[in-house]
Amino acid sequence: MTGPQLGRDWLLWANALLLEARGQPEESLATLCRAWDACTGQGLVSTLPLFAADLVRHTIGAGDRHRAEQATTAIEELAARNPGVATLAGAALRCRGLLEDDADVLVRSVAAYRAGPRPLERALACEDAAWSLARVGRVGEARPLMEEALGLYEGLGASWDLARAAARGCAAWASDQGGEDPASAPGAAGTALPRPS
Repeated sequence: MTGPQLGRDWLLWANALLLEARGQPEESLATLCRAWDACTGQGLVSTLPLFAADLVRHTIGAGDRHRAEQATTAIEELAARNPGVATLAGAALRCRGLLEDDADVLVRSVAAYRAGPRPLERALACEDAAWSLARVGRVGEARPLMEEALGLYEGLGASWDLARAAARGCAAWASDQGGEDPASAPGAAGTALPRPS
């Protein structure tokens, strides 16, 4: 089959997340890059905001800041061309916050997502913002965001995301000197980070 294939970007994105969950970050990044390149090459920009933050996160982790900047700029331009679309504003802010490692920008992305209809993206933004805040010692601000993420994941039945976020929350609470025991962090009871089979 040649030419654009309906839903190929979604399948590549899902496959990239599965590869990441299985501990294969290089393969995950390569798959995200294929999805991004296929969409941008064909002018299919509608799904880019869904996986742009994953691409930025992966490319930063791999040391490819240039590609992370390109993806962030593309989403920011898309959001600028569509003012008033909360999820696009949220995606642009989330990408920028991840790129610059800026907790305050990530918190602003959460506010933008709250004005939109996408609870999964909001939960992911909450988790990123909470983790970023906790890493800079702002655990008190991080906790409500992590609790919001956990509640949204639970409500959506997103068990993998729930387990990952709970584990990240435990790590943040453990690093908080003088903070509560990580075992008492929201959603932490009995949580292990499962690996999909």
